[in-house]
Amino acid sequence: MTDARQRSTMTTGLRAELRIDAAAECPVAAFSERAGAEFRDVTWTGDGGTVVEEFRGDASDADPPDVDRVFEYRNESVYQIERTGDGRCPCEVIEGLNVPTGDVRAADGSLYVTVHLPSADRVREVIERLHDRGFDASVQGLCRTVGAADESAATFVDRDTLTERQAEVVETAYEMGYFEYPRATNAERVAAELDIHPSTLAEHLATAQAKLLDQIVG
Repeated sequence: MTDARQRSTMTTGLRAELRIDAAAECPVAAFSERAGAEFRDVTWTGDGGTVVEEFRGDASDADPPDVDRVFEYRNESVYQIERTGDGRCPCEVIEGLNVPTGDVRAADGSLYVTVHLPSADRVREVIERLHDRGFDASVQGLCRTVGAADESAATFVDRDTLTERQAEVVETAYEMGYFEYPRATNAERVAAELDIHPSTLAEHLATAQAKLLDQIVG
């Protein structure tokens, strides 16, 4: 298994941060939930079916028996967890799609994984594969990478500016092809899927798009 923090060499494409609820399958995510702490710089290496995960943060003075504190510096520690490399960890699922990953962190039982992809279709493919494997996964932020010569044109879109309902409306409309040209569906069908009135759909979409455009244009 390769290091999880391999760097992408693409000069154009998309950088997306994925949120994956993974406490049931990922010991680092589970530890973040138990400890009430955020852990950063999550990496992993494997040999012979055994995987060693390493990460840093500040949990507390008391560590559970399955977590080794291997180094301490000021208010932070470096931890290691050993697990079986059975391919069920969400990061291994992403690696199985040959997707380059960047930073990986864990907080409140969720993993936040940065991936580098050439198109939105590949982002959707990764999300769908994670859903197929039973993970609740979503895109938290999206940034188009345009190369070192024009880094000022890169834009980061923060999904958390949307309410849960607004995000659901946008995702449903997107998945049903409402934003395609020509459109694969219409507002009435999207509204019916969400069990809301078309005027309510229009209001949610307008508000959500305004929030996202404020980030892009502003």
